[in-house]
Amino acid sequence: MADKKNNILSESDKQRKVWKKVEKLIAQNKAEDALLLLRELDESGSHQTTLRLAGMATHKIAQQRNSKSDYRKAAS
Repeated sequence: MADKKNNILSESDKQRKVWKKVEKLIAQNKAEDALLLLRELDESGSHQTTLRLAGMATHKIAQQRNSKSDYRKAAS
């Protein structure tokens, strides 16, 4: 039983570390790299933090490309 708790904690710690790294990548204008990391972490987008960060990364990409279709993707 203790092993299951440790695995759960380590999985949540892993998520937090990846999310922090993704936030740094977005701040450094490396949004596409951030999206790749998010896809590896949570491909189905089951956690709200993953979805929020994916939206931020998509918005950053839209800003860089000045593309209306990318802005619509970020808004949805």
